[in-house]
Order: sequence, then structure tokens, then C-alpha cells
Amino acid sequence: MILSINLRGLVNAEYYQLLKLVVDKVDEANATTLKIKKVRDDLAGILPALKSSLNAEVALSETKVIQDLDQRRDDAIIGLQMIVKGNARHINTEKKDAANLLKAFFKAQGSEISRLNYQAETSVLDKITDKLKSDAKYIQAIALLGLDEWVAELETSNQQFETVFKSRNTEISASVTNLSFGELKKQSIPVYSKLMNMIESRYATTEEDGTPTAPYQNLINEINALVEAYNGYVSKGGKTPDSPAKPA
Repeated sequence: MILSINLRGLVNAEYYQLLKLVVDKVDEANATTLKIKKVRDDLAGILPALKSSLNAEVALSETKVIQDLDQRRDDAIIGLQMIVKGNARHINTEKKDAANLLKAFFKAQGSEISRLNYQAETSVLDKITDKLKSDAKYIQAIALLGLDEWVAELETSNQQFETVFKSRNTEISASVTNLSFGELKKQSIPVYSKLMNMIESRYATTEEDGTPTAPYQNLINEINALVEAYNGYVSKGGKTPDSPAKPA
């Protein structure tokens, strides 16, 4: 009746998405009317924990992205300071003065900005870019030395870092769980199986009673369509068309 699927063969994001879609299909069919609400609720009740654990894994995977963005903004501030330092020896007096002005400004923000912790560096770089873009004397110095592109890169890289860093911390805070996704997966597989067995059992009882089986058959058809798609995912090792890598 309902097609079998190797749930353990699904990667975590796909597993979560399949269970969520199955619950959605059951809801559309009206679990109360089909007398499968209790088992449906058991499976639906596991979804928040699965999503929470999955979000935590996604957040951890973003650590490399954060490190790369931090390196990018480090390169921007170090490169900008190096160019300013070089121009402080310029033969052109105006450029030399502009460089010394900027050099003094950077010095006032503290030494080795790139070595600060993530949040402290974000704050300092925000202050630097704001000042360089709003204070007339610094705007003039930047323009004279042709450093507008460097300032823009410093601002962009710092903003991108802050966005991803905040996103990761939010995900981690919202994803506190005592169990790993693998442990939750082991717990939920029997619940999924119980729901499938219950649907088949209710269908068989309805058929024996001579009452309309269409509601159950339609639900079984919907679930089988999902299972076929995800079985294709497992066999081909690729993504199914309608299953995103992140939980919806």
C-alpha cells in the first residue's frame, strides 16, 4: 500500500523535510476525520526538535563562512592602513599630509584592529567607516589618495560579516536541544512507521466495512508520490526537485 523508504539513507535536511511534508499531507486530508490524529500529533510533535537540531548543525557549518568574511575585512583594514602608511612618505606635500591625517586617525582607534575579537572588531570598523564617510577632512583625504574603493570594501566586508555572525548566533540560541539530530532521527523513525501502519489499517477497516475508502486512498497516493521522489534522492545521491537543503 504505502511504499517503503530507507529513511536512514536520507541526509538530515531531506529527512526533516520529508516528515514535515507527510504531516502537511495528513493535515490536508484531515487527521481527525481519518481517525489518525493521535499518531499524527506524535510525529508532528517531534518536528520542532528535529528542526532545532538541524538549525544548530547549519549554524555550525557557517563557521567557515564567518572565518572567511573575517579574513576579508582584516585584509581590507590592513591593506588600507598599509597604503596610508606608504603615502605618509609621499613627495607630494598634500598627499603626505592627507596620509598623516588618516594615519593618526587609525592610530587613535587602537593597535592591531584585526586581532580584536569578532564583536569588538565589528564595532571599531563600523566607527572607522562611519567617520571616513561623514567627516569632511577625512572624506577629502580619502579622495585625494584615491582610497574610496578601499573604504567601500572595508564597509561592505564588515557589514557582511556582521550579518552572517548575527544570523549564526540567532540560530544557535534558537536551536538549543539536548539531543543530536541522529538521536532524534532514531526516535522518530518508529513514529513515522506507526503513522504509515495506522493509515493502512484504517484503510483496510474502511474497506471491510464497505464505507468510502477514497479519503484514505488519496492520502496514500500523496504520500507515495513523496516517497517515490525521496527514494529517487537516495538512489541517485542527488536532491529532489522540491526539497530545499535548509528546513522551511
